[in-house]
Amino acid sequence: SLRHTRGQQQVDLLVRDNRLIVVLGDDNDPGPHNAFVWSKRENDGGWHHFVFTRRGSTVELFQDGVSQGTGVALHSAGPRSGRSGSIPTP
Repeated sequence: SLRHTRGQQQVDLLVRDNRLIVVLGDDNDPGPHNAFVWSKRENDGGWHHFVFTRRGSTVELFQDGVSQGTGVALHSAGPRSGRSGSIPTP
């Protein structure tokens, strides 16, 4: 997993059960105000391209150029930027 934190805001990227999961929210709020969005399951042994975007409190995840859905974090606002990186799969 990968976590990027600025102040109380955080972005978590996790790989679980052959899915990429993005969580955006407030570090002090473990509950329903965080945004969750996840990719479809992949188990083909190939490489896949993931991008997530954030506009205000809405996060959207793309897998191989196709939107996997959006989520809204009620307590996250303000600018956010970070470095990209790779996350090893299990």
